[in-house]
Amino acid sequence: MADKPIEDNNVDEEMVLLYRSYSRLNTDFLKETLESAGIPHICHIKGGLLGRGNLTGGGFFSSASTEDAVFFVPKDHYEEAEQIKIQVVGNDKEVQ
Repeated sequence: MADKPIEDNNVDEEMVLLYRSYSRLNTDFLKETLESAGIPHICHIKGGLLGRGNLTGGGFFSSASTEDAVFFVPKDHYEEAEQIKIQVVGNDKEVQ
């Protein structure tokens, strides 16, 4: 199933990768926080079982190897969005 854009605020600026989420909880928290802060972003939710994730050998709730979403922000908003990301989901360099 193809990626589905969730947020598209008609941004004409160059977009940069902010975060690769492997957790639905992190995806939802970061999305809500970026919206509350007024930061334009695009969040591509990955398709799969029930619309998110995939059924893997670890079971439905094991998301360690399943990418849930990818977040992009305008280049001019990256620093502010990065600070919000660190506060919401931490500073895990492996998922950037």
